[in-house]
Amino acid sequence: MLAFPLLVLAITGSAIQAGAVGTTVAIVRAVFRLPGGALSDRWNRRRVMLTCDAGRIVLLSTLAVVVATGQATLALIVAIAVTAAVLDVLFQPAGMAAVSQLVPAEQLPAAFGRNEAGIYAASLAGPPLGGALFGIARSVPFAFDALSYVASFVTLTAIRRPFQGERAQQVRQPLTREIRGGITYVRNSDFLRALILLFAFVDFAFLGAMFTVVVVLRQAGNPAGVVGLAQGVIAIGGLLGAFAASWLQRRAPFRRLITTTTATLCVCMAMSAVLSGRLTMVLSVSVALFLAPALNAAGAEPGLRCLLVGRGPRSAGTR
Repeated sequence: MLAFPLLVLAITGSAIQAGAVGTTVAIVRAVFRLPGGALSDRWNRRRVMLTCDAGRIVLLSTLAVVVATGQATLALIVAIAVTAAVLDVLFQPAGMAAVSQLVPAEQLPAAFGRNEAGIYAASLAGPPLGGALFGIARSVPFAFDALSYVASFVTLTAIRRPFQGERAQQVRQPLTREIRGGITYVRNSDFLRALILLFAFVDFAFLGAMFTVVVVLRQAGNPAGVVGLAQGVIAIGGLLGAFAASWLQRRAPFRRLITTTTATLCVCMAMSAVLSGRLTMVLSVSVALFLAPALNAAGAEPGLRCLLVGRGPRSAGTR
């Protein structure tokens, strides 16, 4: 989250090029999202996740070596970032789908809430640690990231239950037909269409805000460690929000939670724009991130239920 933009800024001195790298990665993620979802049903999910972790270990280790030896170029950084993004896209839907197989249906809301807590705990520790490690040497954060994927690989191997049922292992239709079928299903569901549009705009806002915090504070002369701590403060909001996500879901109707959360996000993002360039800008982003886990869990749990149950568009929309 922090080391990649800092590395590109250090090598090129250009915030535009650092942003271009992030944009390229985002485009790749978008392009591979649909086939990644279909392939996570077609392939063995455990094997997919282990292969992706192994690939990311190799990529991040390679980047650490070339940065340490002074051979890193913008083209190589982009190539590694893009390849890692493809592996991310293959890993994420396999992991998301595996939750429904490993966790009883009545525990799905809690499971998604805990997953959100894990993500934000990593987001809390990652940027300050990344900034501190980048201050030691530019290669160190990437070597540490490679070790994190080693930990992921080892813990995945400890899960003995199957990641998918028999239905997912049956003979499948051609990949393109499955993708078209998925698009058609979502297009015919008011509920799923609304979720996709909502999360697209929310993710766009958050990714832009997080990148802006790095660039603006760095260009204001703050050292990498301070920028990392600032992102850590932002992640605290997300971590607290992850712990509160299940509580909010139980006490607020789905519609009210969605509308209140998105309205509050608009206000927080506007405040961060007004405070741009000051360290206090991270506070409003942190408040916004407090609401994000509840929004994610609220959308993910009924959305996944809608897909798993296989209800028609009208039924899915009312649910």
